[in-house]
Amino acid sequence: NGVVIGDDFCLHGDTITLKAVANEGYHFVGWTDGVDELERSIVVTSDTTFTAEFAINVYRVTLSAGEGGTVSGGGEYNHGAIATLVAVNNAGYRFVCWSDGDTSPERTIEVTADIILEALFEKDQLVDIDDVDSKQLMVYANNQMLFVEGANANYYVLDTSGKVVYCGESATI
Repeated sequence: NGVVIGDDFCLHGDTITLKAVANEGYHFVGWTDGVDELERSIVVTSDTTFTAEFAINVYRVTLSAGEGGTVSGGGEYNHGAIATLVAVNNAGYRFVCWSDGDTSPERTIEVTADIILEALFEKDQLVDIDDVDSKQLMVYANNQMLFVEGANANYYVLDTSGKVVYCGESATI
């Protein structure tokens, strides 16, 4: 979890300097003889072993949810651990993105530092197809493809649970 830099061999009475250097994702805790200085000088009077102790860094993943949903996956993680973050929208809302721009409501991240993220939701502003002039919008399925014609704005396709499975402007999804 780290290395010690210093002389391996010296003569009686020599002063040597030892330095503990932590690997990425770890920090220096102290020497096994109780000294907690990262770098130390020692006058050599006999054969001696010095061991540096290191510990893995622990980081906090802090999550919050804007109005309209909940999040899970926050907490403390060791350096390099994989965290699964999940944003779930409440009824009448849809997940937009995480505050870092990621648009996947469920994602995994490698934790290498403290992280603060917010899940952003927006209130559904859906128009029921029954409320749209049938001459303007046509929706049909063919060979497991859904076709939307006449949409002049963004539209959303929801599954039976109300989760947005597609947002688009193109005629074919």
